[in-house]
Amino acid sequence: MRIRNIILLLLAAALFAGCGEELIETRNANIIEFSPFRSTSFTRGIAVNNPADIAAQGGFKVWGYRHTGTWLGSGVTLFDGTTVTSTDGGVTWSYGTPVHWPMNELVSFFGYAPASAAGVVTVPIGTPPQLICEVAVDPAAQIDLLIAVPQLDRHGYIPVEMNFRHVLSRVTFSARKAAGVTAEIRISKIELRNLYRFGTTDFMTHVWTPTGVSSNFVLTTAAGLLENTALTTSSQMLSTTAGTMFMMPQTLVSRPGGSPPDAELWVTFTAHGYEFEYMVSTFPSAAWQSGVSYNYELLLDGFTVVAIIRGELENPITGPGWGSY
Repeated sequence: MRIRNIILLLLAAALFAGCGEELIETRNANIIEFSPFRSTSFTRGIAVNNPADIAAQGGFKVWGYRHTGTWLGSGVTLFDGTTVTSTDGGVTWSYGTPVHWPMNELVSFFGYAPASAAGVVTVPIGTPPQLICEVAVDPAAQIDLLIAVPQLDRHGYIPVEMNFRHVLSRVTFSARKAAGVTAEIRISKIELRNLYRFGTTDFMTHVWTPTGVSSNFVLTTAAGLLENTALTTSSQMLSTTAGTMFMMPQTLVSRPGGSPPDAELWVTFTAHGYEFEYMVSTFPSAAWQSGVSYNYELLLDGFTVVAIIRGELENPITGPGWGSY
């Protein structure tokens, strides 16, 4: 009899433990969880390239609103700039007090990364709020800002995939000298003038409205350009990692009302024993688009400079990563 009672007790304990485990799994399954990418990397990456990069820079911020029916621009706030972080290199993600999926309602999500992005603030205009971004004058301090494709009308118990896209314009420089030029040519400075560095956008369209006054951005061999690089007839990348620029998308030439003046590209180089400061006669792009990478190849003959756009355009928002020129 004693053995039978012990067996019954063990069976009851096992049954209770199984039920408890099922209850725990059901409760956890109802918590809203996040995953920051569908794929693990972009085809072309630079500062923020994968979930591990986002984790290393403090995670991402998310806004979430519950509502009935299709998202029409308003709802009850569930997440209000909540920071989502990872302690295992971007494998799993968590936030503060868990939020559960609502009964009989949908939830729409918006977000940006990295959470530690300096110069990014939210403005409570509309739902979700608008973003204002300040691009640092120092290229080494610029951020690779990403905004998530809106996840609208979500329900269920699977992690919300925050599919981030680059939303600034990436700018790099390479150079070569013209065929037949025997003079040694070295570039010491590249300057971009008359550019906006403030802009406002929203989580739905990712379209930027530049604001504020114009600024100048400088790359030198002390900050952003390769040092002691004598040009050859083969193209060489001049921009270092710290010199890769993340710029405000904007119109560059034929600006309405001429304010600010058209963007200018200036190149300082030495050749024939002299230093030259030369303005490229026509800026090589009419505009910078959101999420597009531009590499400008500078062609020098020892006296003048021509800037040429290199690369092909890809879809900057719905594609897998950087579009490029």
